[in-house]
Amino acid sequence: MRFGSKKREDKLYKQWVKYANLPPEAVPRKAAPTDKKEAKYVLPPEATPPEEIPSANKRRDFNLILYILLGAAILLFCTGIVLILTESC
Repeated sequence: MRFGSKKREDKLYKQWVKYANLPPEAVPRKAAPTDKKEAKYVLPPEATPPEEIPSANKRRDFNLILYILLGAAILLFCTGIVLILTESC
């Protein structure tokens, strides 16, 4: 588990309750962990998370694609500058 991910998950569940008009009972509770790494959130049987809230994975994937495209653009720009400089000499 990464540092601070529990705080982010707790914040996300609070936002679900606030903006999706869910009852506080809909927030999943932590299961009793046998091992701290195996601790998972358990949803009550009557509660399901809202479908319209985007997951953090989609945002992380978008950021990864953005950084790859930015790196490729910088590489092409530097290659163009080198080609221009070598032709002018």
